[in-house]
Amino acid sequence: MSFILKNANLFSYKFNEIWVGNILIDKNANKKILYSKEIGDLLDKTNQPNIIDCSGLLIMPAYFNAHFHSQRYFAELIATEENKVGLQKPDDIYAPLEKMWDAELLEAAALYSAIRLLKNGTTQVIDMLYGPSMISFDNLKLIYDTYNRVGVNVVPVVTITDRYGFGIADNLLDVTEKWLKFQKGFIGLDHLFNVGTGTLTEVKRLVEKFKCGIYGHLAEYAFDQVHSIEKYKMSVVERLDSLGLISNPKNIFAGCLHVTNDDVVILNKNLNNVVELYESSQWENKGYFSSEGLPLIMLGTDGMHSDMWQTMKNTYYFNTEYDKISIKDAINRLYQPHKYFTKFFPSMYDPTSFIIYNCPMINCINEQLKPIQLLQIVDNKNIKYVISQGEIVCQDDKLVKINDDDASYIINKQYKRLKSHQKNK
Repeated sequence: MSFILKNANLFSYKFNEIWVGNILIDKNANKKILYSKEIGDLLDKTNQPNIIDCSGLLIMPAYFNAHFHSQRYFAELIATEENKVGLQKPDDIYAPLEKMWDAELLEAAALYSAIRLLKNGTTQVIDMLYGPSMISFDNLKLIYDTYNRVGVNVVPVVTITDRYGFGIADNLLDVTEKWLKFQKGFIGLDHLFNVGTGTLTEVKRLVEKFKCGIYGHLAEYAFDQVHSIEKYKMSVVERLDSLGLISNPKNIFAGCLHVTNDDVVILNKNLNNVVELYESSQWENKGYFSSEGLPLIMLGTDGMHSDMWQTMKNTYYFNTEYDKISIKDAINRLYQPHKYFTKFFPSMYDPTSFIIYNCPMINCINEQLKPIQLLQIVDNKNIKYVISQGEIVCQDDKLVKINDDDASYIINKQYKRLKSHQKNK
C-alpha cells in the first residue's frame, strides 16, 4: 500500500532547511520514495494511495541510535534508587545478570527496547549484545525478529571478548561468522583490555572475509589506554593499527574519551567514525569527549534511555565547556549514521522512515530554517506518526504492527524474573 504525505514540511538535514512539498512512499515500488512540489506528479505514479494531509505538521527523518544496549536498557527497570542517583556502580546491576540472559529475557529486552525507541522516533538501531548467551545464533535471530516485528530495523552486534575465557571468545566469533553469512553487519569488540592478540587476529580474518568493519569500544575508560601502553607499549589505536585493523572506513568506535592526539590523527586519516556517548560518560564519570580532529561523529544513548532527540540536545547544551559545538554540529551528529549507512550499507538503510510531529509553530518559520529553531518546535510528546520501512508503525503513541497489551504481558513477565533474581541474589 502506498501513501502520500500532502503539504509536507520536511526537515532536510543535508541542507538544514525546511522543504515544502509532497512525498510519495511506496514500499513495493522500485524507487520507494519520491518528492514533488506538485501532488499531481505523484498521483500519476501510484494507484489509490492513502493521502495524509500534513498541513501544520513537521516531518523529520526518523532517528538512528548508533549505540544501544537492549540488555542494559531492560535491566534499568530494576535499578535501585542508589543507582538512579549515581551512588551504585552500573556493573553491580548488569554483571550478576550476564549468565541469566536466556531466550525469553532477550526477547523481552528487545521488545521493550523496540517499543520505546519507536515511540521516541527511532526506527533504526545498532544493538551491542554481550554475555555467554550470545553464543547462540538462535538467540541473535530472535532479537533481530523481535525488533522487526515492532517496526525497528536493528543491526545486532555480538561483543567479542576474552573476559569469559578463550573458549567463549571462540564461540562468540563462530556465532558472528554465522550471523554475517545471514545478514551484513559488524565484528563487535569489547574494551581492548578484555581482548587478546589471538582474538584480534581472528577478528581480522572475519573483517577480511566479510569485507565489513569493526564496531568496538575504544579508550572509553582511561584504564583501556593505560593497559595498552603498559602491556603492548603502544596506544589502543596504535595496537589495532599494528594488526591492520584501523585502515578501514567502515569501522565505528564508541567512547574515544581517552584517545591520544596521535590516535586522533590515525582515526581521522583512515576516516573511522566514532560515537559520542555524552550521557553515560558523565553518569559513570568516565571522562569528557572532544571532537577536535574527528569529523565523523555519531550519537548513541548507550542503553541509558531511548530518546535520540534528547541525547542530541544534552550533547549540545551540556558538553559545550569541553567540546564547543554548534546546534548544527549536534544535528549533523544525530544524522551521521544515515550518511554512513547510505554509503556503506545502502541495502540496510531505510530511506522511507519519518517522524511526523504535531507542530503548531510550523508556520512561524520559513524554509531557510535556523537549526536552533528546531530545539524550540520539536518535542517527542507531539509525535503523531512514525513511519518505518514504508508503513505507519506508530500513531498517536499506539503501536500499529503489534498489540500493546500483548507486548506488555511478555515484558512484565520477564521483568518479574529480573526483579526476583535481584531480591534473591
